[in-house]
Amino acid sequence: MIDTRQHALIKDGEKLDLGSTAYKLLLYFVKNPQATLTKDELINNVWQEKTVSESTLYKQVQRLRTLLGDTAKRKEIIFTVHGIGFVF
Repeated sequence: MIDTRQHALIKDGEKLDLGSTAYKLLLYFVKNPQATLTKDELINNVWQEKTVSESTLYKQVQRLRTLLGDTAKRKEIIFTVHGIGFVF
């Protein structure tokens, strides 16, 4: 569950601290379920006016995967579309 008042993710009754960028990224994924979101689209909508590298995006996606329970062998929540972006 996403607590929009506290900008937090609640998982198994526990509040997980996402940080502001991971929270914005999660909200963007949730608002666009099952859509293939390009790396540029994610960067432009999450970081808006800031210039960031793709590696920064990858780090935030990895952080979300870990918090949501995805593992290296079992990715069931955030899927990589190689060369394009991600699907939530």
